[in-house]
Amino acid sequence: MKSALFTLSFLTLILSACRIPESKKVYYPDTQYLKEMYTAYEENGKEVMDGLYIRFQPSGLKEVEIFYQDGREISRSNYDSEGRLIGTEAVAKIE
Repeated sequence: MKSALFTLSFLTLILSACRIPESKKVYYPDTQYLKEMYTAYEENGKEVMDGLYIRFQPSGLKEVEIFYQDGREISRSNYDSEGRLIGTEAVAKIE
């Protein structure tokens, strides 16, 4: 019984420490067009970006694409008004 209780306590501790990103979508008001799409997890009551973030122009074309790791911006790709890639820059190293 003690062993099972210890195992359950240990698993609860491990799972509470896990950061499981959630996919989120934000739409432009009064439209069906996406404004933002990203993944984030919550830590200490704050949203922490983790994974790909995409912001769209009102036309539906990409405006910017950012890769985050634990809240740090790793890379950024910018797009013009026609949705064409302007350039990509590495902002930080992936750890």
